[in-house]
Amino acid sequence: MLVTRASHGSLIEAVKLTFDGAHPCALCEKIEVGRKGEKQQENSALPLKIELFFEPAPVVLRPPAPQRWLSVSPLVAQIRTQPPAIPPPRLG
Repeated sequence: MLVTRASHGSLIEAVKLTFDGAHPCALCEKIEVGRKGEKQQENSALPLKIELFFEPAPVVLRPPAPQRWLSVSPLVAQIRTQPPAIPPPRLG
C-alpha cells in the first residue's frame, strides 16, 4: 500500500496516508471484517459455560474375612469290616 501511494505522490504523503488509520486499503478492510466476526463468535460462546464437578465416593476399607480352614479328622470314612460280596449282587 505504501509503494502504491508513493508512486502517485510524495513519499511523505504516502507514509501519512498509509499509517493514519483513516485511509485503509481493501486488505485492511477485509481483516477488520474478519476480526469483528471473530469477536461476535467469542461473545456468543461465553454464556455457554459448562461447569463440571467430580465428587468421589467415600472409600471404605474393611479387613478381609477370616479364613476357615477345614479340619480333617483322621477317619474320613467308616472302615468296613465285611469283605465285598463275590460275585456282586445283580438287580433283578
